[in-house]
Amino acid sequence: MVGVMNRELLTGNSYNELFKHHSKLHTSDSGVTYYYSLGYITGDNDYQNTYFHSGSNDGFTCWYLFNTEKK
Repeated sequence: MVGVMNRELLTGNSYNELFKHHSKLHTSDSGVTYYYSLGYITGDNDYQNTYFHSGSNDGFTCWYLFNTEKK
């Protein structure tokens, strides 16, 4: 994930495609709209540079996020 966060693994066009909003997921009561990107959930407003992903297997659950503007 560090390579993705630092934009070291893909071309610029590929990162644009990876992080862009592909479909709308939900708008919260606070007015934040969440979207699906490729493999991540992201939002607008304060979350426009934050990408979330989760996963689980038997006995293990993981949630992570990263912000492309912070390290």
